[in-house]
Amino acid sequence: IRPEDIVQLGDFADNVSDVVICINLRGSAASLPEHFHAQLHDDRLPGADGGRGDVAAFPLLAKPLERLAEAGGLTLSRVTDYPAFALVMQGPWESLARWLRGYMAASNLRPHNFALVGSGRLYVIPRGLERAPSQENRYGASEMLGLISPVTRPAYDTLNSAAMVEEALAACSLPDPGDRLALEEHALTVAGHLSD
Repeated sequence: IRPEDIVQLGDFADNVSDVVICINLRGSAASLPEHFHAQLHDDRLPGADGGRGDVAAFPLLAKPLERLAEAGGLTLSRVTDYPAFALVMQGPWESLARWLRGYMAASNLRPHNFALVGSGRLYVIPRGLERAPSQENRYGASEMLGLISPVTRPAYDTLNSAAMVEEALAACSLPDPGDRLALEEHALTVAGHLSD
């Protein structure tokens, strides 16, 4: 993955304006052999109400942000009130592309998903477990954004309530506060190098 790939995808998100671009990298369900691929979604997909109403198709994108800090011309925020831990880095696509490249190089032992949204927003979604306990679900960026895609009928049957979806997202996320703090600090450290 090259910085110019991210810039191109980011520009596309800006121009189209109603698209979410999910990037699956190392550790995603389709990463053998390892590669990256982008999934484009209409961000006005029918939400939980079955139509284009007030319920977002991607709940994570609608959650409020808590601003943490600025470094290297980028702003880092934490998503609040969501079962899955996620960070948002905001800024020009060129800077975000350089940040993403440095971040991946320095944290390549941990699986991540990313989502690009218009106006220079890059969602960082680190994962803990590849699968939720006792469920046959694969979790890529789309799933961590809230669009759950079970792969078997039994798995679908286990996700018959919002509570089950929240439990699955939380199980695949990072529950340990120490791990979360370390990733926040790491994100800022990498951003700080952009101004060097």
